[in-house]
Amino acid sequence: SDPQPPILVLPTPIDENSALVVRQQPGAGVASLPLSPAPSLDLRDVYGNLYLGEVPVRGLTVAVSRAEGAERGRDVIFGPSDVVFTGGRAALASLAVERLHIGDE
Repeated sequence: SDPQPPILVLPTPIDENSALVVRQQPGAGVASLPLSPAPSLDLRDVYGNLYLGEVPVRGLTVAVSRAEGAERGRDVIFGPSDVVFTGGRAALASLAVERLHIGDE
Protein backbone atom coordinates (compact mmCIF):
# COMPACT_ATOMS: atom_id res chain seq x y z
CA SER A 1 0.00 0.00 0.00
CA ASP A 2 1.20 3.52 -0.74
CA PRO A 3 2.20 5.69 2.24
CA GLN A 4 -0.24 8.40 3.26
CA PRO A 5 0.61 11.91 2.06
CA PRO A 6 1.91 14.34 4.67
CA ILE A 7 -0.96 15.76 6.70
CA LEU A 8 -0.81 19.11 8.43
CA VAL A 9 -3.20 19.14 11.39
CA LEU A 10 -4.40 22.48 12.76
CA PRO A 11 -6.48 22.18 15.93
CA THR A 12 -8.10 25.59 15.49
CA PRO A 13 -10.38 27.20 12.90
CA ILE A 14 -8.72 29.07 10.05
CA ASP A 15 -9.64 32.73 9.67
CA GLU A 16 -7.85 33.51 6.41
CA ASN A 17 -8.15 31.48 3.24
CA SER A 18 -4.68 31.62 1.97
CA ALA A 19 -1.00 28.81 1.90
CA LEU A 20 0.41 27.79 5.19
CA VAL A 21 3.58 29.62 6.14
CA VAL A 22 5.76 28.73 9.11
CA ARG A 23 7.98 31.65 10.11
CA GLN A 24 10.83 31.76 12.55
CA GLN A 25 10.52 34.33 15.32
CA PRO A 26 13.25 37.01 15.44
CA GLY A 27 16.02 36.03 17.82
CA ALA A 28 14.88 32.42 18.05
CA GLY A 29 17.28 29.54 17.65
CA VAL A 30 17.52 27.95 14.24
CA ALA A 31 15.59 24.69 13.90
CA SER A 32 16.18 22.25 11.08
CA LEU A 33 13.41 20.00 9.76
CA PRO A 34 14.05 16.69 7.98
CA LEU A 35 13.07 16.86 4.32
CA SER A 36 13.33 13.24 3.20
CA PRO A 37 11.05 11.59 3.79
CA ALA A 38 8.67 14.51 4.28
CA PRO A 39 7.44 14.41 7.88
CA SER A 40 3.82 14.40 8.96
CA LEU A 41 3.49 17.72 10.77
CA ASP A 42 1.17 18.10 13.74
CA LEU A 43 0.73 21.71 14.83
CA ARG A 44 -0.74 21.41 18.31
CA ASP A 45 0.07 25.00 19.29
CA VAL A 46 -0.32 27.46 16.43
CA TYR A 47 0.72 30.31 18.71
CA GLY A 48 4.35 29.37 19.15
CA ASN A 49 5.34 25.73 19.14
CA LEU A 50 5.65 23.48 16.10
CA TYR A 51 5.58 19.76 16.80
CA LEU A 52 7.13 17.08 14.61
CA GLY A 53 5.24 14.16 16.06
CA GLU A 54 5.78 14.62 19.79
CA VAL A 55 8.98 16.66 19.40
CA PRO A 56 8.54 20.42 19.78
CA VAL A 57 10.50 22.70 17.47
CA ARG A 58 10.97 25.94 19.38
CA GLY A 59 10.89 29.47 18.07
CA LEU A 60 8.48 29.00 15.17
CA THR A 61 5.14 30.66 14.55
CA VAL A 62 2.48 29.85 11.99
CA ALA A 63 0.70 32.16 9.60
CA VAL A 64 -2.10 30.87 7.40
CA SER A 65 -2.29 32.34 3.91
CA ARG A 66 -3.87 30.36 1.08
CA ALA A 67 -5.89 27.23 1.80
CA GLU A 68 -8.88 27.05 -0.48
CA GLY A 69 -12.12 26.01 1.19
CA ALA A 70 -10.59 26.18 4.63
CA GLU A 71 -13.25 25.10 7.10
CA ARG A 72 -13.08 23.42 10.47
CA GLY A 73 -13.21 19.64 10.32
CA ARG A 74 -12.40 19.13 6.65
CA ASP A 75 -9.43 18.35 4.46
CA VAL A 76 -7.84 20.89 2.14
CA ILE A 77 -6.00 19.55 -0.88
CA PHE A 78 -2.86 21.44 -1.89
CA GLY A 79 -1.44 21.65 -5.38
CA PRO A 80 2.22 21.33 -6.39
CA SER A 81 2.78 25.07 -5.95
CA ASP A 82 1.48 25.11 -2.36
CA VAL A 83 4.50 24.83 -0.09
CA VAL A 84 5.13 25.09 3.62
CA PHE A 85 8.16 27.31 4.19
CA THR A 86 10.18 26.78 7.35
CA GLY A 87 12.46 29.35 8.89
CA GLY A 88 12.50 33.10 8.56
CA ARG A 89 15.36 35.04 7.02
CA ALA A 90 17.40 31.84 7.12
CA ALA A 91 14.95 30.24 4.66
CA LEU A 92 15.94 26.87 6.02
CA ALA A 93 13.94 24.68 3.67
CA SER A 94 10.53 24.11 2.13
CA LEU A 95 8.22 21.15 2.64
CA ALA A 96 5.58 20.09 0.15
CA VAL A 97 2.32 19.31 1.95
CA GLU A 98 -0.37 17.50 0.00
CA ARG A 99 -3.23 17.59 2.47
CA LEU A 100 -4.24 19.92 5.29
CA HIS A 101 -6.82 18.86 7.86
CA ILE A 102 -8.39 21.71 9.77
CA GLY A 103 -10.18 21.14 13.04
CA ASP A 104 -10.61 18.15 15.31
CA GLU A 105 -9.22 14.75 14.43
